[in-house]
Amino acid sequence: MPDKELPVAFTSPEEFHEVMRYLSARMGYINRVAGDEKVFLVEISRILTGLGRLFEDGCKDQELLVQFGSGWAKGTATEEERRMILADALLPKGPSKD
Repeated sequence: MPDKELPVAFTSPEEFHEVMRYLSARMGYINRVAGDEKVFLVEISRILTGLGRLFEDGCKDQELLVQFGSGWAKGTATEEERRMILADALLPKGPSKD
């Protein structure tokens, strides 16, 4: 548990996606104003947006959920395969979707 509770709350995958979009936009603003428009920060911002989208979509994707498993059922994907699924989703090739 974090030492300091932040004023960020979400109760659904859709709200989590909104929080990630907000953080991404905020990071983009700070990068433009004070970060010298560093490409590293642009990429982190894209990952935040992608994480929100992945969480929202992933919670509805039964095939993906089966691959990852649960507390009661082992997933069909290996740990390495799960990491690759996440990496491919969070680090897409080409321009940003959001």
